[in-house]
Amino acid sequence: MLGAVQSGARSSLRLLRVVTDADLIGWARQFAEEVLRDDPGLSRQPGLSQAIERRLDAAERAAMGKN
Repeated sequence: MLGAVQSGARSSLRLLRVVTDADLIGWARQFAEEVLRDDPGLSRQPGLSQAIERRLDAAERAAMGKN
């Protein structure tokens, strides 16, 4: 998970653990690669694009694009 929860905010999200959640992490990576391969600019995924914009600055987005 990227980012940090603001102070006082509650979230139903949980952190993933590589040892116990390896299958889920692998599936998520594969799904993300497919989404980006089919729509590199995320023009058909405005919600996802906006979430990334809110979470990452330009340098972080550029670094993610290299992976």
